[in-house]
Amino acid sequence: MKAPRALIHALLFIFLLVASMNSAKASRFQEQPAAIAAIQLQPVLTGLSSSVFVTNAGDGTNRLFVVEQGGVIRVVQPGASTSTVFLNITTSVLSGGEQGLLGLAFHPFYRNNGRFFVYYTRLGDGAIVIAEYHVSTSNPNVADTAGTPILVVPHPTNTNHNGGTIRFGPDGYLYAAPGDGGGGNDVPNNAQNIDQLLGKVLRIDIDHPNGAIPYSSPSTNPFVGIAGRDEIFAVGMRNPFRFSFDRAGTHQLYLGDVGQNAWEEIDIITLGGNYGWRVFEGMHCIGNDPLLCNSMSACTVNGYTCPIAEYSSLNPDPRCSITGGYVYRGPILTLPTVYLYSDFCTGEIFTLNPPTAGGAQTLLIDTALGVASFGEDETGEVYVADLNGTVQRITNTTAACSSVVSPSSQTFPASGGSGTAAVTTPLNCTWMATTTDDNSIHIASGFAGTGAGAVSYTVDANTSPGARTFTLTIAGQTTTVLQGAAFLDVAPSNPFYKEIGKLSARGVTLGCGGGKYCPDDIATREQMAAFILRALGEFSPPTPATQRFADVPPSNPFYNFIDRLAALRITLGCGGGNFCPSAPVTREQMAAFVLRALGETSPPATTFQRYVDVPPSNPFFRFIDRMAIRGITKGCNAANFCPSEIATRGQVAAFLARAFDL
Repeated sequence: MKAPRALIHALLFIFLLVASMNSAKASRFQEQPAAIAAIQLQPVLTGLSSSVFVTNAGDGTNRLFVVEQGGVIRVVQPGASTSTVFLNITTSVLSGGEQGLLGLAFHPFYRNNGRFFVYYTRLGDGAIVIAEYHVSTSNPNVADTAGTPILVVPHPTNTNHNGGTIRFGPDGYLYAAPGDGGGGNDVPNNAQNIDQLLGKVLRIDIDHPNGAIPYSSPSTNPFVGIAGRDEIFAVGMRNPFRFSFDRAGTHQLYLGDVGQNAWEEIDIITLGGNYGWRVFEGMHCIGNDPLLCNSMSACTVNGYTCPIAEYSSLNPDPRCSITGGYVYRGPILTLPTVYLYSDFCTGEIFTLNPPTAGGAQTLLIDTALGVASFGEDETGEVYVADLNGTVQRITNTTAACSSVVSPSSQTFPASGGSGTAAVTTPLNCTWMATTTDDNSIHIASGFAGTGAGAVSYTVDANTSPGARTFTLTIAGQTTTVLQGAAFLDVAPSNPFYKEIGKLSARGVTLGCGGGKYCPDDIATREQMAAFILRALGEFSPPTPATQRFADVPPSNPFYNFIDRLAALRITLGCGGGNFCPSAPVTREQMAAFVLRALGETSPPATTFQRYVDVPPSNPFFRFIDRMAIRGITKGCNAANFCPSEIATRGQVAAFLARAFDL
């Protein structure tokens, strides 16, 4: 993190010094003893090996994933205090000091497409690698070990300043931030060299390859089409070890850039920004380039962007290296809306309040941890990954008792199954779990608890021809459990069994009559109208004042659904003032219907042809591409989508269940 301080980089030596450092901390931060007493760290996991990062998959399972520096990712079930191995790539990772497996990011549509990305230093040459992996198709708690390198950044000279974070932004692109290449003072001037990826914030599109390159660069990146590397989003970073996006508001990118000898900084990163290194450290000209600044220069000179905050790490101050964190947005008000960050050498955790330029920097809690990262669970509560081998949750003993139970509803096919509901509540708050039907749904664990926890339950098989609904009351909140009907013609071996069960459970369909679903029958356009509206939660659309389509009279049983579909501009009909209600739905039409229903009326343009049989001239080209990115479909085989093929009712069930997370 700081090349001139070789002893600091020797992590073992750091650990031995932590205790003595804590007694000599400077007190330039505002301190709030009452607040410190209320904030505690609650152990979640112990016994880890150099835990450097913690995150969630955003897939509704409420699991945590912990990155160990040596090359292992571990998965933690809701409420559990132990973990299992999700992925082991130790044979690919060069680990030690500032090198290792450092970052993990799940695709925004991981729930359906199973894609995730890791950031590590490569065994052999220390190059920084961003690689793609996939979850196992047979076990959601294990990943396939075969990975694909996406981007390799050479890092040949020094072992430090590797950065370490990868995150998906609100725009769906993957962001990364390699350090400047290490050593002191960035002698090669990598951070200001726009032909180098070191010392930058990068942004790439991992959904659209560029020829043989497995990614492309967004056209709005500042150097696309002109001199400079297309991947660059912002320049002038030293060692941007940890960054995050605010999950609310304007989703700003907050980054902690580790200083050299004197100043640690917090930046808000914007497109095309230059954050000053190696000319400035924090807000201060440091003399590396005397023609560009002097001791009187403002940090905005030469168009540089100033940090929103900085703190001193000048010797003999024991503070030495910022670990950037998150803007707190959790639901149980553990903290106000503040930016959390830490100093790695002292273990102090601070807040910036408000999280803007001029905000007050306050000591929140003093710890003996080596804070390698912060992380969020799916609700937004914040955790601390300690390099000494623990993961801990930030809690507030004085927070008013409130609770969030996730998920608030869950669907099961007729065969039943097991489910888990995660409970998020302040540390000292007690709760209970009960059910309305002990005969068909059974609480297996988590009958009661204090603080965060989980409730596990099982649902018996449904042998009736109708769907059924159960209610769990957990921590005063209602969790709805929905189970699909037992259709006579849909056996558990049917490839769409689970999806058909989810449609039935949600009331999207009652089947085709006689206790059957008719999975192999064609889906008509009028059926599609009803399916989509019900999937959106509109079970009784309003009766229109006038007839919209010539071939859909008020006597049509789907009349209201078809009109509402048109009112939402999910369809304009089939032409000539008609809707063609009894016509079959093709797979390409289905793609457009589903994407528009999801609010994507104009998917992003792309020149990348994903399927052999869907050329850019196809009017549904962009919709079909977007369906693949979302993991709603993989096509009809490895190379084709079969756009003009008629969609069956089974395929429709799969499309809708995946698209709307039913």
